[in-house]
Amino acid sequence: MTVARASTRAKCYGRSFAIQYEDIVTSSPNSPDSSPHGASTTAPHFESKHNTPGRISLIVGVVIMLVGALFIVVQPLVLFSDSRELLPVIGLISAITQIGLALVGLAFGIIGAVSRDTRKLTAGIGIGICASALFSIVVSLLSSALLYTL
Repeated sequence: MTVARASTRAKCYGRSFAIQYEDIVTSSPNSPDSSPHGASTTAPHFESKHNTPGRISLIVGVVIMLVGALFIVVQPLVLFSDSRELLPVIGLISAITQIGLALVGLAFGIIGAVSRDTRKLTAGIGIGICASALFSIVVSLLSSALLYTL
């Protein structure tokens, strides 16, 4: 990388000022991606490495999966116990918890995806996990409600 420094004189309200500027050339003149007009005049763009809302969305997505797995483990224990009537209540509590977490995860994922100068991979993964969890929970609740009405 080479840096070309130059200076010029400018007049403003009758006074003369010296202005110094730098052109940053990121590639060699012989490379195929270099500009045919010489030095690059665009400033380099740096992305932040951390996307905290995206990470929160991803962590919430993992927590949703763990809550679902916990319900799958608890379900047979309740079925083979004397308190089978608690199964729909436990399922509803699990579904409401997962829906709340999915909405929070989606909100943080969207915030992380639209933020500037950050990497968006974790936000995208978090949005995907939370959206698919929300969709599957809502479809499961609707199918259960349909079965109970028939």
